[in-house]
Amino acid sequence: MQTTGPVLHRGSQRGLTRVEFAVSAAVCAVLAGLFLGVLLYYQELGEKTEVELTILNIRSGLRYRVADRMMNGNLNELAVSIAGNPVRFLATPPAGYVGELRDYASDAVGK
Repeated sequence: MQTTGPVLHRGSQRGLTRVEFAVSAAVCAVLAGLFLGVLLYYQELGEKTEVELTILNIRSGLRYRVADRMMNGNLNELAVSIAGNPVRFLATPPAGYVGELRDYASDAVGK
């Protein structure tokens, strides 16, 4: 007589044992830690690059301002430009820029 239905073999198992689960969880944790370390490195590298590009843009703006003053014969206006805020030479200020420090109360800085 034949039986209908699933035939279970002795010794067959379904799923993971506790040791297999612990090993796979440890491997996943190590890979996640490595990924987060690489992610933080590239985030820092991106921020550093953004700061360097902002500085280069400010330098270019200052050079153009000096060249314009020299071409127009207004060298006496350079002293006014030196005392001013160089961020105004940029098309748009950097993200998070709140203005000159003397324009804000001390509690507004760093928020």
